Amino acid sequence: WRLAIVVLESGALEGRWAWQWSLAWVASGFLAALCWTAALVPIDSWGRLARRIWWAVGLGTIAGAFASDIGFLSARLWKPFGRLTLTALRAVLGLVYSNLVYDPAEALIGTRRFTVEINSPCSGYEGIGLILVFFSVFLWVFRDRLRFPAAFILLPVGAILMWCGNVLRLCVLIVIGSEYSTEIAMGGFHSQAGWLTLNAGCLGLIVLATRCRLFDRDRMSTTDRAAAVNPSLPYLVPLLATVAASMATRALSPGGFNSLYPLQVLATLIAFVLFRREYARMPRLLGWSWTAFGIGAVVFALWLALIPHESENPIGTSLASMPTLWAAAWVAVRLFGFIVTVPLAEELAFRGFLNRRLISADFDTLPLNRFTWLSISLSSAAFGLLHSGWLAGTLAGLLFALALRQRGRLADAVLAHMVTNGLLAIVALARGEWFLL
Repeated sequence: WRLAIVVLESGALEGRWAWQWSLAWVASGFLAALCWTAALVPIDSWGRLARRIWWAVGLGTIAGAFASDIGFLSARLWKPFGRLTLTALRAVLGLVYSNLVYDPAEALIGTRRFTVEINSPCSGYEGIGLILVFFSVFLWVFRDRLRFPAAFILLPVGAILMWCGNVLRLCVLIVIGSEYSTEIAMGGFHSQAGWLTLNAGCLGLIVLATRCRLFDRDRMSTTDRAAAVNPSLPYLVPLLATVAASMATRALSPGGFNSLYPLQVLATLIAFVLFRREYARMPRLLGWSWTAFGIGAVVFALWLALIPHESENPIGTSLASMPTLWAAAWVAVRLFGFIVTVPLAEELAFRGFLNRRLISADFDTLPLNRFTWLSISLSSAAFGLLHSGWLAGTLAGLLFALALRQRGRLADAVLAHMVTNGLLAIVALARGEWFLL
């Protein structure tokens, strides 16, 4: 199949039949998607699946098309945003630097050591468009809970919040580039800070919408909210802490080397400690099973076969330049996170929560080994999306779910995941192939 795709691609690039080859290439892509869907979800269940999720698919398609159109239109209107952003940056940075480099004609601002150009992506329109689309969908999905027309205030509030967040992001970027490291500024921070700002804005507005009586019809008091325990939190918070800490530490690290990775592990451990009582009431999260061990070994072999080798090795290069003691400490923490905290956090979220939540809103009443074709397919696909190799990640998710299904113990999925990561760590250390971690 891969060879057929390559042949179609080569024919689509040139020749008198270029458009026919292009059409065949697009059709092959759709056919490949259908084949993957059929492999994950039996064809005889497609009808039932379509009846259950047609509204979500339709809503997602409309939202995606709307977001695409808004992005296309707003791209033509970025210059007014750019000029406004440039003016705001000059006002804020002028409080810190007396001799700014400021050229409105070329849209340049910064210091003598570090200067940025406020072009289309830096103007702030992308974040505004994304949050407007996100909250338009949010208002529709939660229309029965929100107060209208007051809830419409969230749209301009979100737009203003994202623009201010973008100005703050650019100010911090210039300060980091001028005072600390141009490599960190243009490497980790520049690529991660935008997503951090968007995620923080979305989460903050969600909290505002669901906690403020101006927007929320639910009159539950603060005391009642504190007493009401959300059963999903022990399953999701460790993974959310891991992802958020990863984005934050990468934003402050140079190149592809996350020098602050220990803080990511610390954030995950804090999440585990916060919900230690809930974990004590759960079935054991750690245990032994030869079947789970074997499944972990199979996933390890599949991962090595499916993940392409990366020639660039920023981790190895950075470790070689570090003092031996610090390099050894970083590697030790990296291995602990990769083998222990990451499998626990991911299995709690994907096998413990998401698989059952796709079956019922009252997921905590279902046994851990309760599966449907839809739940196991979507949860495994979501697990694959979290990793660099989607196919390898999806297959790994399916096999970890199989480990859980055997005895209904989350500990078996955790063990299989730990075995996979442990074997990958051994190969990474032996061969110096740090991209495996």
